[in-house]
Amino acid sequence: MAKVKNIALLAVVVVLGYLGWRILFPNPERVIRSGLEDLARTVSFERGGGMLAQAYDISKVIEFFTVDVEGRVELRGLQPVSFSGRDEILNYAALARKKLDFVSVEFPDIKVKLGSDKQTAVANVTARVTVNDPADYWVQEVRFVLRLVDGRWMIHYVETVKVLAFLRPVQREGTLAGC
Repeated sequence: MAKVKNIALLAVVVVLGYLGWRILFPNPERVIRSGLEDLARTVSFERGGGMLAQAYDISKVIEFFTVDVEGRVELRGLQPVSFSGRDEILNYAALARKKLDFVSVEFPDIKVKLGSDKQTAVANVTARVTVNDPADYWVQEVRFVLRLVDGRWMIHYVETVKVLAFLRPVQREGTLAGC
């Protein structure tokens, strides 16, 4: 009976040790995914709330980015936007809050590749974006380049990725494409 108790106790210690290890030393890919999911929640909003609450929400957005962040983003129906630095991101976030009633951003598919130096990473993300009309959304591929800064993964570069939206089938006789 004592042998069974010792084995059970050992199993509990091993499980608790494993869980403690994962909490104290999390997998970088998991940390990056979690941070990007937090970013999506942070940039999402519904009109309302006081001005102080809105200002606080806007200020939270830049915490995900390095001071020298750069990027180029092309969104459906809008002119391409290039930005450099947190201040420009802050300005765009404030403008979006002022002009839009509702924004929802979700990252249902995040693929992270850690750099060989373990200080950089690239995350290829599928973004599902809804603006103003909850029934109308679009899907956009986004590439984030992240850097480990003071123990925290931060976005250093962001760009939207052009994906082939429409392919015209090649018309050839006698082939499957020509059917």
